[in-house]
Amino acid sequence: MSGGDWKEMFNAGCAGDLALVEHHVKSGVDVNYAHPEFLSTPLVAAILAGQEAVALYLLDHGANPALASEFDAATPLQAARQMGLVAVEEKLYAMGVPRPPAGAGEPLASPASRTLALAAAVVYLALFVSLVMGVVYGLGLHCEGFGCMGLGVYWFTWSVVYAVSGLIGLWARSLTRSAAVAGGLVRWAVRLHLLMGLVLLVLWWIST
Repeated sequence: MSGGDWKEMFNAGCAGDLALVEHHVKSGVDVNYAHPEFLSTPLVAAILAGQEAVALYLLDHGANPALASEFDAATPLQAARQMGLVAVEEKLYAMGVPRPPAGAGEPLASPASRTLALAAAVVYLALFVSLVMGVVYGLGLHCEGFGCMGLGVYWFTWSVVYAVSGLIGLWARSLTRSAAVAGGLVRWAVRLHLLMGLVLLVLWWIST
């Protein structure tokens, strides 16, 4: 087995592969690091993925119980309360995280808000798939058959759709996180969305 690898540890934590998480932690991977491509902490990501055993292990092996995850806009406690992971919540309290005031519990999402979150997720994921198909189609176009001006118009239109759908993705991510509906799927789609734009930007820069 290879040495420590943060990305592999992160993905293993979200998948519930505790043995692989243990391997990377013992290899010296920083459990409080948030990679620029992810912007999520391993602890909060594991909690939001419902991986209680992984979250407890990370807390026992150096994870900061108060460190917020920028991408998820949540602290470990907020994530644990949202996902209903009582054991993780109690562990956080035992590690010194203040209990919220009485009556300040995490509100349950109403059926209407869950429906809106699910609808936003479906719309965004459909746009994401359309963008991917647009890239595949666009990369097959050539000036000879399409016209260079037409090719430019195509990619300009794609870029506009990319930007608008990116905003919709961020909105959908926020809704699904608060309503606990399809949050993991939308978070990964948003990450791939950003990565797709960066890859195309690099390809464009190389070709010019």
